[in-house]
Amino acid sequence: MAEDGEAFLLDGTDLFSVIWLSQRESITVAHPQHPELRHSLSVWSADEVAGQGRFAAGELSAGVWAFFVPE
Repeated sequence: MAEDGEAFLLDGTDLFSVIWLSQRESITVAHPQHPELRHSLSVWSADEVAGQGRFAAGELSAGVWAFFVPE
């Protein structure tokens, strides 16, 4: 998780500093701190990220972002 203004690194690249490309998919995940809550997150890619560059992201609450990457 990251708050607005904090960096979130994926393979060494700050996701807040690159362009996200929609994959027109979504996943449903449990909230990391409140597992009984579910959130739908969009799936994105970023060409600037080394490796696969796919991730799911969404704002769970005001200014708090969650990122999920494939295993």
